[in-house]
Order: sequence, then structure tokens, then C-alpha cells
Amino acid sequence: MRHSTTADRQMDGRRQAATSAAKPRPCG
Repeated sequence: MRHSTTADRQMDGRRQAATSAAKPRPCG
């Protein structure tokens, strides 16, 4: 895995948000 860059982080955040919307799970 390569180091997380700003763009990668943003894309990952969006992906996580979409996943959360698809199937929400407890945070923490």
C-alpha cells in the first residue's frame, strides 16, 4: 500500500461515507 495523499484521503472519505450510508454501523 502506498502512502495516503490528500486526494486519496478525500476519495477514501467519500467511499467510507457511501459505505456508511449503504449499511450504517456504530462509530467508536
